[in-house]
Amino acid sequence: MPTLDCPSCKTPFVAANLDLSLGIGSCSACGTVHDLKTRRGTQQSLTRTATDPTGIRVTAGPTPKLDWNWRNASLLFVVPFAVFWCGLVGTGVIGMLGRGQWGELLFVIPHSLVGVALAYGALALLLNETTVAVGPKDVSLSHGPLPWWGGSVLSRSDIAQFYLVEVRGNKGSLSYTVWVEQLSGHRAKVLTGLSAGRARFVEDWLERELNIVDRSVDGEHA
Repeated sequence: MPTLDCPSCKTPFVAANLDLSLGIGSCSACGTVHDLKTRRGTQQSLTRTATDPTGIRVTAGPTPKLDWNWRNASLLFVVPFAVFWCGLVGTGVIGMLGRGQWGELLFVIPHSLVGVALAYGALALLLNETTVAVGPKDVSLSHGPLPWWGGSVLSRSDIAQFYLVEVRGNKGSLSYTVWVEQLSGHRAKVLTGLSAGRARFVEDWLERELNIVDRSVDGEHA
């Protein structure tokens, strides 16, 4: 039986990686998303699951959107550490209150604030999702249900191009940021800390929904 191969690396597409309604395919090997609308063959008999390989859910309709949750392997460290820290600080505060050491409580405030930040971050990893929605007049990017920074609203009439920038961490880690170039020439970050496959999927999906022809941008990740 013939297969539908990735134009970039020639790896056969997996059925779950294809979205026939959008006419796109995501390669499980190289992470590249391709336009399949002009290609004919076995993809006509293939279907796609509700969630693509990068964990992104695609919702069609008058206001199409992408969304994905924040849960990842870091939860195995963040949640236990947050519980340990908050328990340690809470036990200390209770002991000071019981002994009437009111002055010493001032020195615990910084540690308490760290505990609150750790607990909030752990809850955000457990509960939050990122949503990218394309409306008639704008593109909105939001994080919730717990409030988090980084949300924005972009006017569709001012968007010229989306592109990716590779970010290297101090210990060699790699992540990718989605940037927008506006018609005014202004550039801004719209999404940060993404994997290569997820970032490429978001970029290609946005350009497809907004009918933007992809072009090279100085400083972008190829």
